[in-house]
Amino acid sequence: MLTRSELVIAATLVATSTLSCQQVTHQWIPATTSQAPPSPRGVAMVHDSFRARVVLFGGCQIDYPQGAIVGASAETWEWDGAAWSPRMTAVAPSGRFFHTMAYDSARRRIVMFGGRDAFGTNPTDTTWEFDGTTWWDVTPSVGPTPREEAGLAYDAVRERCVLFGGSTFGGGGNYHDDTWTWDGLQWQQQGPAHSPSARFGHTMQSDTVHQVVLMHGGAISGALAADLWQWDGVDWSERSIPGSRPTERHYHSSAFDPTHDKLVLFGGDPGGYQAPIGDTWELTSGTWAENLSVPSPSPRRYAAMVFDTVRREFVLFGGQDMGAGPNGNTADTWTLRTDEGGFATFGSGCGGSSGTPALGAPAGEPRLGQMFRIEVSGLPALAITGLIFGGSNSQDGGGALPRDLALLGMPGCTQWVSTISTDLLLAVGGIASRDIGIPNVPTLIGMHAYFQAATFTTNVPAGNIGVLVSDAACATIGS
Repeated sequence: MLTRSELVIAATLVATSTLSCQQVTHQWIPATTSQAPPSPRGVAMVHDSFRARVVLFGGCQIDYPQGAIVGASAETWEWDGAAWSPRMTAVAPSGRFFHTMAYDSARRRIVMFGGRDAFGTNPTDTTWEFDGTTWWDVTPSVGPTPREEAGLAYDAVRERCVLFGGSTFGGGGNYHDDTWTWDGLQWQQQGPAHSPSARFGHTMQSDTVHQVVLMHGGAISGALAADLWQWDGVDWSERSIPGSRPTERHYHSSAFDPTHDKLVLFGGDPGGYQAPIGDTWELTSGTWAENLSVPSPSPRRYAAMVFDTVRREFVLFGGQDMGAGPNGNTADTWTLRTDEGGFATFGSGCGGSSGTPALGAPAGEPRLGQMFRIEVSGLPALAITGLIFGGSNSQDGGGALPRDLALLGMPGCTQWVSTISTDLLLAVGGIASRDIGIPNVPTLIGMHAYFQAATFTTNVPAGNIGVLVSDAACATIGS
C-alpha cells in the first residue's frame, strides 16, 4: 500500500503529466507554453547546469517582404523544463542577434560574444558574462574582431571557452578562420597547425565524453559545408565519418548529450534560396543516423538548441519557419526526450561541522512500477531530516526560486525547489533514505520531480538557527 507521501507524489505527477504517452526513445515532444521569448530568430541559448535552467538572450524578428529588423531583443529568458519566464536584470547587454553563448561550468558563468547590433547593421565585439542574477560587460582591450554568426563552446577539460569563425557582413562581408579562447579574464588567439576553412553559421558543442569541442558545417567561401571538426585544446582535426551523413547546411542547430555520447543536429538552411531543412541527425559511436520520429519540429533555420543535463533532454526553440506565415518567425519549444529516466543534482547545499547534506540515488533512476530510493548523506550521526518533494525549481508559492534563506536565519543556504510535501527521516550513521513507489502509469514517463533536504542539527555555523539544507535533485521517470 502506498504511504500518504507516495500518494501525494503520485497524484501530483499524474495530474501534471501531458503528452508523455506519445514518448518513445529519442522522440520529439512539443511543449505547451503560455508565453515565450518574443524575438525568436537568431537567439543564443545555453543550459546553466548549476541552476538547472536554460538561459536565452536576444534575437529579432524580420518583417518581410521589406526585410526590416523588428525589435532586436535585449531580453533574458529562462526555461525551467516546463515554462518560459523573463528574467529581469538591473543591467543588460544591448539588443542583438546572431551572437553566441557558452556556459562556463567551472566559474558558473554564461559567456556571450559578438552578434549584430540592435539596428541590424553592424557586428559587435563585446564580451558579457551572466551569473543568473547580474550581467557584466567584461570586454578586454584585446579580443576577436567584431563579428556575428560565430561558434562558441566550453572546453571543460581546459576550462576555456573556444570561439571559431564568424562573419562581418556589416563591415564588408569577411569570413573568419581564427580560433580564440576565453579564460574569464582575457581572450587569447590560438595558432593551431591545422584549421577549418573560414566560415559562419556553423555549430559548436562541447563533447565532454571525448574531451574535445566539436564543430559542424556552416557557410564557406562560395559553398556550404558538411564537415565535422574537433578541437583538442591545441589543434583542429577533421573527423572522417563513413556512410550517410547530414547534407551541407548553415544556420542549423546542434547539442551534445554526454549521457549517451550523442551529437544531435537539426534543420538549417541548405542555401540557394531553398526552403529550410527539417531533418534530425544523431552521431553515435562514429556513425550518423537520421531520426525519423513523428511528430517533429517544422523545417526551420536560425533555431537554438541545447542539451539539459539535469532533465536529460534536448531543448529546441524558435527560428524561422517559412510555413509559419509571411515573416516565418516561430516561437515554439520542443524537447527531444528518451524513455530511460534519470537522476541529476544541481545547486549546492550549506554545511556544518558534520559536513554538507547531499542527495543521491544509489539504486538508480526512477522507473515505472518500481521502488525508487533517494538518499541524503553528509548528516550528523543522529539527525531529523525533512525530505522535500516539489514540482518546480523556478516558483514556490508565487515567489521566484532559487531563494536565499539568510533572512530566515540560514546564511549561505538556498531553497532550490518548491514544497508540495515533506517526509521526516531519521539519519543513521550520517545517512537517511526514502523509498518511493512509482506507479505503473505510462503517462508518467519523462516527468520531472524535484527534491531537496533540510536537516535539524546543532552542528551549524555561527548565526544559523539550526537548519542545514542539501543541494537539489531532479528525478526523471523512465519506463
